[in-house]
Amino acid sequence: MARRQIYNGRAVLSLLRDKLSRTRQALWQKLSHLKGETKSKEETLTELAEALILADVGLTTTEKIMANLKKKPINKSPTDLVESLKEELLEIIGRKAAPLNVNCSPSVVMLVGANGGGKTTSLAKLAYRLKKEGRQVILVAADTFRAA
Repeated sequence: MARRQIYNGRAVLSLLRDKLSRTRQALWQKLSHLKGETKSKEETLTELAEALILADVGLTTTEKIMANLKKKPINKSPTDLVESLKEELLEIIGRKAAPLNVNCSPSVVMLVGANGGGKTTSLAKLAYRLKKEGRQVILVAADTFRAA
């Protein structure tokens, strides 16, 4: 597969989404497993919450999603709950990538993600693109374990 040149904010977001595929695949694998089971709504919701936490969705976001799912009709099957979860996630992250807006000065871009998700590579490509446009770029590492 040929390497992609990054020329716009949409490509950066696309690359980030691609790099997080391992986490996403693990989550969807768990959700697919739940779809085939016959469990109570509470059991399914508990397993959904666990899957979200293990996928690094975060406690606050998971609690918000779970609160919204609990409001759904009680007769929902595991398959329906998984589909409702997909809708909740799309509502949070949006259905379309927003363009990167760095037209004001100074601009700050914060890149956050799981270990091994390609943040450093994506940031380097973004910095390179901005430098080619004649902008001044400062990179600051705030890595938990090492300076990136």
